[in-house]
Amino acid sequence: MKTYAHTLTTKASKESIWALWSSVDDWNKWDEEIKDAEISGPFESGTVGYLKPIHGPLTRFRLKETHFQESFTVKSKLPLGRMYMVHEMKEDEDSLLLTHSIIFKGPLSFLYARFIGKRLNKMLPNTMHHLIDAAETKTLH
Repeated sequence: MKTYAHTLTTKASKESIWALWSSVDDWNKWDEEIKDAEISGPFESGTVGYLKPIHGPLTRFRLKETHFQESFTVKSKLPLGRMYMVHEMKEDEDSLLLTHSIIFKGPLSFLYARFIGKRLNKMLPNTMHHLIDAAETKTLH
């Protein structure tokens, strides 16, 4: 198993962050690595969706866990592996802590971490800054 994670602080509300997270059709407006994304039902555990990254094939995913205005986890199957994208928020005294994690599991997790994870890890801070900017200004680019 290999994990990459980044945590940033924002003044945005939980409601603003959750609205952006749960609007899958708009993920590409704050995540530059996503060309297109959609889900086949409500934003809740078990719902299936599809994501087309800028650099990669169309990928099927499942919302593994959703905890309203707290966190959600996306699971994608890979040959002999799995990739989890975990999004969490926790209130601090006067701000909100956001953590985005990428976790690779399975026999080939070391390979996926090396070839997919390293690139995504470099993009995570930028992606999170775009999310925070959209939440704080309430505008999508």
